[in-house]
Amino acid sequence: MDYEEIIVSTLKSEQAITALVGSKVYALLAPANARAPYVVTQEISVESETAHDGPCEVDFVEFQLTAWADTLTEALAIRREIRAALEGVDLAGGAVVCTFSSAFTLHDEATKLRGALLQLRVHCQTFVSE
Repeated sequence: MDYEEIIVSTLKSEQAITALVGSKVYALLAPANARAPYVVTQEISVESETAHDGPCEVDFVEFQLTAWADTLTEALAIRREIRAALEGVDLAGGAVVCTFSSAFTLHDEATKLRGALLQLRVHCQTFVSE
């Protein structure tokens, strides 16, 4: 299981998040018929760690999660729960650890939805066994 699957699985298993969005956590794009609220995940960048003797088998990933909802208040509540579920928590036995990077709000004029974006720095083993 890779880090993104671990993060999505964690979000879908958190009662506080599922109470707000159900199982609607999507990678990269939400389906065209998706009804708010929902969460979209996206990998921004990946950097690997290398020491003098070669690769360290650790990646540093900038990863963003955007909570989309009908109101900004609802989107911010979802983002708060995502941060509580992921920040500083050892996922997959410590193979994946997320730390806060930045956050901001969005407005999608086409859909009239409000977004609350959370950017995390994910420290993960290059290979995570199942």
